[in-house]
Amino acid sequence: MLTSTKAIRFLESLKAPEGPLSGNKLKLAPFQKKFVKGALEPSINVAVLSVGRGAAKTAISAGLGVAALLGIIDGQPRREIVIAARNRDQGRIAFRFCEAFVSQLIEDGTLEASDLRTRKGNGPLEIEWTGDGGGHFIRVIAADGKSALGGSPVIVLMDERGHWEDAKGDDLEHALLSGLGKRGGRALIISTSAASDAHPFSVWLDQEQEGVYRQEHRPPPGLPADDLDSLKEANPGAELGIGSSREWLQAPARRAIARGGSTLTSFRLYNRNERVSAETRDVLLTVDEWLACETADANTLASALPACSIDLIVTDPPYGVNYRDRTGRRVRNDDTLDHVLPVFEKAYRALKGGGICVSFYGWNRIDRFMSAWKSTATKPRRSPSASK
Repeated sequence: MLTSTKAIRFLESLKAPEGPLSGNKLKLAPFQKKFVKGALEPSINVAVLSVGRGAAKTAISAGLGVAALLGIIDGQPRREIVIAARNRDQGRIAFRFCEAFVSQLIEDGTLEASDLRTRKGNGPLEIEWTGDGGGHFIRVIAADGKSALGGSPVIVLMDERGHWEDAKGDDLEHALLSGLGKRGGRALIISTSAASDAHPFSVWLDQEQEGVYRQEHRPPPGLPADDLDSLKEANPGAELGIGSSREWLQAPARRAIARGGSTLTSFRLYNRNERVSAETRDVLLTVDEWLACETADANTLASALPACSIDLIVTDPPYGVNYRDRTGRRVRNDDTLDHVLPVFEKAYRALKGGGICVSFYGWNRIDRFMSAWKSTATKPRRSPSASK
């Protein structure tokens, strides 16, 4: 039997210890099964999952940790499993899940209580299992504390890696990955999106690497925060009762839109699993500020502008190339230039004498853009600007 099949069967033998489904056996959603199957492929040593808040990430991490403790994932002797959490409070949540699952296994006779020891001191939170030769541990450590880094785990679960403290988090990740190499172990990195593309968690997702499995549930950028379909994409377990329903999420989304600022940024980051930050302002306008500016289509707005009233127009219109990135995401209205090019005539009418229009374009559509610019009597000077 495949290791992933055994792991899924084990997880689905456990019961939810808390929440609306408390007491019911876990039923993995398709996205969770997909991740477990991908993560436990023999050729994989690092698996990365990005999904919105409330998708049972910590519970699945804890369940996989217990499965590894019992030798279901890796049967090596003296197994050490590390669950690394963002901070000690988050670590306690993961540890509480581990304790609950172990208690269930004692109750149903799978484990003997005398074979288990729990430690909850000031150091790492630990569960030791003395069965199967003994010396097996689950250790829960915090990324923001003084963690013991000298071990050699068979599996590491990094919980909410996208939100670890920068310097300490990076150091801990490097130490844990280095320790895995001693025993041919694997790392499972599970989190909501990091705030930027430059964050190590984002780099794991964006760069194709041998031995790395990647699974990301992130909607296309530029959509309203309460868009129902994209909320489903970021919360793929919602329809199965895992986390909040899409309809429920629409209400806080609309409140966040009304409040704006950090409230809206936080909703996009955690609930929509987007890469946004309230701490840095490296864009002139946020997505939501831009959406608030869209009161009509460009043809309508340009027609309403007084003649010879504008000094500078800057535009980055759709390029008419039907763009699609590696994940299948598209740019709205990018399938044709029929509604784009007529705007330049109206823009020319609105420019003052000596005014400038700066336009970006798709290089493989330069003939059509250039034809539209020249038809208005503008003088294309050098890519991508033209003067009146």
